[in-house]
Amino acid sequence: MAIISYAQNREDVLLHRVFSDSSRGLYIDVGACDPVTHSVTKHFYERGWDGINIEPIPAMYEALAQDRPRDVNLCVGLSDREGTLNFHECIDLAELSTFSDEQAEGLRKSGFAIVDHEIPVTTLARVCERHVDRTIDFLKVDVESIEREVLAGADWSRYRPRVVLVEATRPSTNIPCHEEWEPILLAADYLFAFFDGLNRYYVRAEDRELIPRLAVPANVFDDFEIHEYRSQIDGYRGQIDGLRADLERARRSLVDIEAARCRAQAGLDENRDALAALRREWEESQAALHAARSRLDDATAELAPFRDLGPIAIEVARGLRRLSTRAPRLAAMGKWMIRHAQPALRVSLPDA
Repeated sequence: MAIISYAQNREDVLLHRVFSDSSRGLYIDVGACDPVTHSVTKHFYERGWDGINIEPIPAMYEALAQDRPRDVNLCVGLSDREGTLNFHECIDLAELSTFSDEQAEGLRKSGFAIVDHEIPVTTLARVCERHVDRTIDFLKVDVESIEREVLAGADWSRYRPRVVLVEATRPSTNIPCHEEWEPILLAADYLFAFFDGLNRYYVRAEDRELIPRLAVPANVFDDFEIHEYRSQIDGYRGQIDGLRADLERARRSLVDIEAARCRAQAGLDENRDALAALRREWEESQAALHAARSRLDDATAELAPFRDLGPIAIEVARGLRRLSTRAPRLAAMGKWMIRHAQPALRVSLPDA
């Protein structure tokens, strides 16, 4: 299974190669800075290791305390003696903060914002006395130009990390500076093992068999993934998952819209059928009305000759009309007699 590398120069990959068979170990990180970004120890903490993180910047110390509850986190500086020192905190880029006056002046000239404040310092030997109760697997030192003071404050005879790695170039350059502090390690019976372009690795003499594990840089055969890329990939996966969820919601919304459209279409079809039925009924009613009007016109025409005969003659005419359906000839004779008798009827028939 691939390991996740957090370190800036893949230092954790090299150290993993050295300690691949150790499920639990102890580290000391001097100048720990951020608990995740460019951290040499984050990978080991996730493997179950614990350690001591030394970080004088309060904000970084708080982040370490939050992310590393198993670790001992110390908001102090290290030097070759206890006391207080002027610390130059780089506001723009925290990892460039330093106790070195010369380094701080260079940062100011380069345009970096620097804030000075006094902080307590102790020695690596005193930290070990208080917090170390077993073998230290590795010590990492990244302190921006005061490596000699930190290494000079250690008790190398009593506390002997198996591997020591120290930033070995001047800050933000590839100019070597190990000649200032390497004699301390060599005198303590440490053997130079590897230079990765930024750090020099040393192995204590009693673990010289570890040196071959540090013979080559981190490479494809170490089977590692870079945390920054992994985070980006995870971020893209999260975005893809979000887009998939949006797509599924849109799909469900379309299904609901289609169902509503089908219901509306069914209602429209039903209304169209009802409208067609009403139209047929209206047309049938119109036809019936026309037929009734036609029959009324016919009846009116038939009654026209009797209009001046009064109500009795009208009743007689209606009776003759009913008779015409049973005895047409008799009804016709009656109508003829009434027509020729109209003058007499006007005189003899009483008003209704």
